[in-house]
Amino acid sequence: ANPAFSTLSGYEMPEVIGETPGGLLKSGAHPPAFFQTMWKMILAGETWHGEIVNCKKDGSIYHEEMTINPVKNEKGEITHFIAVKQDISERKLREREFETIASMSEALRSSSGRADMLPILSEKLQQIVQADGSLVVLRGKTPGEKGLFAVSGIFKPDQPDDLPPGMEMTRRVMETGKPIITGDANEDANRWMDLLGAASSAVSVPLQV
Repeated sequence: ANPAFSTLSGYEMPEVIGETPGGLLKSGAHPPAFFQTMWKMILAGETWHGEIVNCKKDGSIYHEEMTINPVKNEKGEITHFIAVKQDISERKLREREFETIASMSEALRSSSGRADMLPILSEKLQQIVQADGSLVVLRGKTPGEKGLFAVSGIFKPDQPDDLPPGMEMTRRVMETGKPIITGDANEDANRWMDLLGAASSAVSVPLQV
């Protein structure tokens, strides 16, 4: 391994030498057949090239484009493999954003106004980002007033006017106009008490017009 690998993965050199790439980087995003195909090719002496989703030391996911070349000795036996990697996470994010916009635009073609649009956006957003729930809250005409407009997934209430967990976070976003992200609601228990029990992590984003 080299310093570039440490920068990419978050592991220092002493941590990786002697370990297996799968043990360090496996994200769980690929089925066993994916790796079986890869190993079948490189063990046959062929070059493998493709995209793979790996996991950094801190648990974050990243996409990389990788080429693996077998290295043979004078007898023609494979002794090593050289992997050349490039982080393409930013490119994949841009592709995902484009697909998101296109998907939502397609879904909204049949809507006639806001009453139709926001429920579609809520459900579509939940599907695209693979979230457990999504909700849209509108600011009321008077200060501090807000109402639930569209919900999907775990936030779906029994009654249309119920306000689900997470409203404290929504109130703060409306007041500041800035997004809030919590990766672990248990660590933020003192700030977002009403979020616990509904979700372990959440993002709340202002929609400004």
